[in-house]
Amino acid sequence: SFENNRIYISRNDKLSRIGIYTANSNYIVSNNCSNPNQIPCYNNPSKFVNLYSAIESYGNGSKGVISIENSEFNSYKGAFLQGTDGTLIRHNTFTITHDPIIPLSTNYPYGAYLDKCQRFNTEDNQFTGTTNSTNVINGGAAGLVIRNTGANNNEFYRNYFDNLKVASQALSENRDAGINGLVKGLTFICHTCPK
Repeated sequence: SFENNRIYISRNDKLSRIGIYTANSNYIVSNNCSNPNQIPCYNNPSKFVNLYSAIESYGNGSKGVISIENSEFNSYKGAFLQGTDGTLIRHNTFTITHDPIIPLSTNYPYGAYLDKCQRFNTEDNQFTGTTNSTNVINGGAAGLVIRNTGANNNEFYRNYFDNLKVASQALSENRDAGINGLVKGLTFICHTCPK
């Protein structure tokens, strides 16, 4: 568990409130299985609580294992990945605090944010905003933010969104111009947003 237990701290105190911070690194975040004979084992998830940013990882496009699975995020910002290749983000729960959204700013709360990432597998995640907070003037939170994935056929599959100002947001270039009428690019498949 990565948890901030201080009673008062400014929301903008970024440096002292990051759970995992990496550059050009490989790692696995998953549940702790108290019974190794139980398959699958989901009984003790990793937890990120009351942090400014739970995970921040920066890559240079080189391939390597970054796997974030079976974990619970209850922080201002969940998982931010930039320039990674082949990342897994699966079977997680993201609880996101609503906050005023400043126009033209990308500094707002989110569950997962993938920037310039390629060949990722993002599926079966639950993104939920804090209860009764969607009516705040200019307030809100984003579940899944995607930016500049380029022309590859990247795919987001079977994620769930509830009580969020923005369920998914795709920014900048996420497809190619198309050859012979065939366009490649980002695809969203089988997502659920309760009414």
